[in-house]
Order: sequence, then C-alpha cells, then structure tokens
Amino acid sequence: MLKRVLNGIKNAFKFMVPIRIYLYYYSKKHDDEYKKLMIKVNAKDHYINDPEVKKDFFRSLNKDGLPVRFYSDMGFYEIKDQKQRDSYVGPGKLTAFRYGVNTGPSAKILDDKVMCLKHFSKYVNREWLDMRETSFEEFADFCVRHPQMIIKNAKGYGGKGTHIFDASSQSEEGLRAAYSKYTGAETVIEELICQKGFMHDLNPASVNTYRICTMRIRNRVEIFQCYVNMGNGTACVDNGYSGGMFAPVDAKTGEVLRDPVDIEWEPYHEHPVSGIVMKGRILPYWDKVRELALAVADEVPDIYYLSLDVAVNDDGTLYLIEGNSCGDGFWCKDFGEWPVYEKVLKNPVLWLKYRLNYNKMIKFHIEELLTYLS
Repeated sequence: MLKRVLNGIKNAFKFMVPIRIYLYYYSKKHDDEYKKLMIKVNAKDHYINDPEVKKDFFRSLNKDGLPVRFYSDMGFYEIKDQKQRDSYVGPGKLTAFRYGVNTGPSAKILDDKVMCLKHFSKYVNREWLDMRETSFEEFADFCVRHPQMIIKNAKGYGGKGTHIFDASSQSEEGLRAAYSKYTGAETVIEELICQKGFMHDLNPASVNTYRICTMRIRNRVEIFQCYVNMGNGTACVDNGYSGGMFAPVDAKTGEVLRDPVDIEWEPYHEHPVSGIVMKGRILPYWDKVRELALAVADEVPDIYYLSLDVAVNDDGTLYLIEGNSCGDGFWCKDFGEWPVYEKVLKNPVLWLKYRLNYNKMIKFHIEELLTYLS
C-alpha cells in the first residue's frame, strides 16, 4: 500500500515538473542507456559520443517526441533549419494527437477490423467472416467459395500475424482443426483479393495498396498525405513493419514523388522483385481512390485525422482494406506535414487536450519513446 502511495506521489511530481527539467535529469541519469541505444541502431559515432548531440536529442524529444531510432535514421542533428524540424510528425506528436484530439466514438470503429468492415461494408467488395461469431458450417461453406483466404488479427497492426490459409487440399479434420484455432482468437477471415494489373505486377506475392490520409479542418476534409505501399518478396502483406516498402505520392495527381524506402530507410530505385521504377509514375485510378477516401471521411465526421488503406484492381474495382485513427506519419519529404495538424489545433480546447496528452506521454512513457523501433 505504501509503495503504491509513493509511486503515485512520484508520478504526480513527474507530471508537475516542466518537461525540460524532467528530461535534463533523465538524460543525466540514463547516459549509458542513451549510448547503448545509439549503438544498437547503428548510429554514427558522433551521435554516440558527442555530448552536444545528446543534448540536442533530448531537446528534440521534448519538442518533437522523436525516439532514438528516428532521430538517428533521419540524421536529425544535421538538420539545422528549425522550421524543417518543427514540420515533422514524429511518434510523440502523432500519439498525442490521436489520444488528445482524435477521440470521437468512431475511433473504436476504425481501430477494430471487424467493426470497420461492418461499418464501411459498401466499400469492402469482398466476403469476410468474424470467427468469433461463425459456425463450422459457415466456415466450411466459405472455404468452398474461397479456397484461399487471408487471416488477420481483428485488432492487430503492422501486418503482424497476417497470413494466407489454403483450404483447397484440407480434409474435414483439417478444416475443423483450423476452425478451432481461429475461433480461439480474435480472428477475421477475408476473401483473398486477386489483384491484377500494375499493382499486382509490382510485387505478385502481396496485395499492394494506397494509403490515403485525410484531415478534417473546420468541417472540411482535406487529403494531405498519401503513400503507395508494396511488398518486397514472398510475404503476403505490404506493410513496412512486415518487410514491405513505401513511397510518398502527390495527393492531387497520384504521382510517386520519390524512390520507395523500407523500414530501415533504405531506398530502392528499382523494385527488388519486379524491377519496376516507381519514382515519377502516375498511379492508376487515383481520382477514384480520392473520391472513396473523401466519402469514407464524411461517414466519420467526429474524426479529425483518418488514414485508409485501399487496394486497386486493373478494372478499377476498389477494395477498402482498413481504416486507422492513428496511422504512421512517415517522413519522406523535405518538410513534414505538421502544419496541417496545426490547423486543427487552432481550436484552443483541442490544443489544450493535445498539450496535456503530449506532456503526459513524454513523462510517463519516456522509456518506450527511447526504445521505439530499436
């Protein structure tokens, strides 16, 4: 009991102390940890040993919420233009915006794959099953209609655990074993999209998608950040956290602005599997994808920031894969997208909610920020 009281006092003290002072003492106390993390992410020597870089890192953690891996990979110390630094949307800013501002009831719909599929069913264009509510007979019938299917965790992220199940050669015993396995978890099963055309040829093993991000600014929806995601090998998903790559796309024209990079920020002039050059290419059916994104955003007017993953077929069929209330703000441009977020934060109430969440997150989750992606 006494220990809990003391921890409560300690945490309350953390919250009241200004972030700059808190981080100053934290950086003194965790000097060895900082160096170990920099070594772990293969940072340049001066990032590890130069005390000025260390001070700059903790200043940027205070101002931008940049964890050590991002700070190192971005070469952030070499970026001297403060306006450019301020423009990036690091994990700190993004998470504080999600839990301080983007808190409408629809966030629950977007963060659960089953609820998202139900709510936006007219944009899905494929069959699916919530295995928590599916009988064996329904599952067996689904296997007859769609021998190959994609298995996902209903609340998963980053493509983790997603895989293809092939029911074509399964006996009834095998199907019952699969049914038992998938009903024992929060699993959603979807008809496998047979993608054709350019987006298929890019990396045939995966369904390759567009990510479209929208922001609601004074009741007007703006598309402001877009990417093309692609697999890189034999994995069935295109997510960067599962080995895929991504490249920024002009939100108005659909033109790919840069060579794709992987999660390690390694650029690829040609796709390693297909040899396709992405930079400068105009993506197919871009106008249709924009229209879909705006239509979906109109259905969740309580959400400010929305990111959608959409697959495209060669005949113009669109498949809404999922929505997110907190997608990653990758930095693929010379300047980031923070000025768009600031338009929302001109509302003083939302700004206060954002700042309170940012302060709280930096102080209570400093270890997670330092080790994020490391």
